[in-house]
Amino acid sequence: MCGIAGYSIKENSLPGIQRRLEKASSLLSHRGPDGSGIYFDNRIGLAHRRLAIIDITGGAQPLTGATGKITIVFNGEIYNFSELKHDLEKKGCVFTTRSDTEVLANTISIYGKAGIEKLKGMFAFCALDHNSKRMLVVRDRLGVKPLFYVENSFGFFFASEIPALLTLSGCDRKIDPEALDLFLSLRYVPHPFCAFKEIRRLPPGHLLEVEKGKIVNNAPFWSINPAKRNMDYTQACIETKERFDQAVVKRLVSDVPLGAFLSGGIDSSLTVAGMALRGPVKTFSIGFEDERFNELPYARQIADHLKTDHHEFYLPADSLLKTPEILALFGEPFANETAIPLYFLSKFASREVKVALTGDGGDEAFGGYKRYGHCLFIKRLERLFLRRPYCRLRKTSIWAESILNRSRKKKSFPARSADRALLLNQPMRYLAFLELFPLGSRKLLFHPSGPLAEKIVHPTAVDLIGSFYNQLNDDELDRLQITDINTYLPGDILFYSDHMSMAHGLELRSPFLDHDCLEFALSLPSKYRMTTDRKGKRILRDAFFDRIPKAMFERPKKGFSIPLARWIGGPLKNKVQEVIMDAPDDFYRLFEKQGVSNLLSSEIGKDGLKARRLWSLFIMAKWMARFKAVLP
Repeated sequence: MCGIAGYSIKENSLPGIQRRLEKASSLLSHRGPDGSGIYFDNRIGLAHRRLAIIDITGGAQPLTGATGKITIVFNGEIYNFSELKHDLEKKGCVFTTRSDTEVLANTISIYGKAGIEKLKGMFAFCALDHNSKRMLVVRDRLGVKPLFYVENSFGFFFASEIPALLTLSGCDRKIDPEALDLFLSLRYVPHPFCAFKEIRRLPPGHLLEVEKGKIVNNAPFWSINPAKRNMDYTQACIETKERFDQAVVKRLVSDVPLGAFLSGGIDSSLTVAGMALRGPVKTFSIGFEDERFNELPYARQIADHLKTDHHEFYLPADSLLKTPEILALFGEPFANETAIPLYFLSKFASREVKVALTGDGGDEAFGGYKRYGHCLFIKRLERLFLRRPYCRLRKTSIWAESILNRSRKKKSFPARSADRALLLNQPMRYLAFLELFPLGSRKLLFHPSGPLAEKIVHPTAVDLIGSFYNQLNDDELDRLQITDINTYLPGDILFYSDHMSMAHGLELRSPFLDHDCLEFALSLPSKYRMTTDRKGKRILRDAFFDRIPKAMFERPKKGFSIPLARWIGGPLKNKVQEVIMDAPDDFYRLFEKQGVSNLLSSEIGKDGLKARRLWSLFIMAKWMARFKAVLP
């Protein structure tokens, strides 16, 4: 795991570019504290910051392959590098290091871009062909590793993180209103967008070919839509277990100390259980004083059961005051508050290990999110022509509850995201579970003559989510999972996992992100992934019944989150209000001052949605001020 940057500029187009590359490299130093290197060749430059995991003394980058044809900068891990190396040696390649980087360089040298399909791992890299002076820029299939780029009148520029790319490319700080609209719907900016208009995200499973400062090819090399398998359930359980175990073993290759994050949930528990079969494991967990969010007791149970060397700590409320430091790493608005505990958990773990395995991707691969069950339930109601009667039943139920229990806050239909979903068709139904600002709140908050005015009624997210949801077959669970794999997983989960861990020079690996394992899971009938009573991860529970006690499998899903409403409504209230009220002028070109004021003065209580809305505005105001971002 490392940090990379580089450029291919047009002739004499950007004076001082070498100094800019050196500065961009220094901005990536947290990603690679173990070494650095820079390559210059006329109008081309490559920079690398190394986190040494395999072949500590060898493998420095930029690295040139055995033939001298390819020089590469690479961020990630190639898990099948030993097999590839054996194949390349048969073809006459001579290796001078034990690193996967040299294997990657020689694979591209021998096979060209066709070699990408041979790679199994997480990667973002740039391979320079010295013969053609053409760059091949690639991002892995699932988007585990980030890659941002700019193509403008000066040339082509890329980097692992936005702040480094801003420095390198010299692009302006103009905001992309569509990207902000997506952020206000999803709490993250999905590919190919970026909050800065000139910057783009390279989508997962895509490659770019660049020549003389210009992109000459932008194409996918992989997409997920596996053919269905005709396999009985018992055999599917056996093969799921075998494939997952293989994925774990691949991720244990390391020349440095290795551990695991453990929440006590199914995914991280199975990951640790797989590791424990092969030797002692160090596990790391984080907790909160608010017991509604504290998963430490569950993590301890699993750690005791698997006899791990367990480490844990509690996260204080004032940790949210670290947001300026975190924001500087993201380089754009990002409001999933889960990033904060991961930042501190990574810092905690990095004192003991340089690699940690996680359970990321388990929900997307095996149907674990509650919203999947809700959507399947609504689909069933539709087939039976019962959606409208059920809506009436929910209205009556909520009304009766408010009458019978006057001590609780009065609610009206729709009272929760699942109720809102009942009233909508796809893809709006999907968004009901994620959207921060639905139509009613947009009308109250968005400035009627501002850049987001046309997005009040029709958010950008509707078309984006629809483009993935509507291209697939009629299986509702498949559609939901593959939509998440294309949007939520790379744009949210993997984005913050990478940035928060690499802030402390810690590499994260997840066996659930093995693309062979994930494709196999999605090739199975959806009933293997979700039970008839809408409980996800059916096949995981059954395949691994002998590794984790059933009681630990059956506990309610909490998710890895923080008591945001309590913190924003309490110790951080004044700070949040101060930042939003003092936001730059362009902030109030986007939002109505009265609408913002009403939101700030409203009582948060235990209202998680209201807290997340305030948090998102706080994040946006902070970002605009820090990065001097301006509207077009």
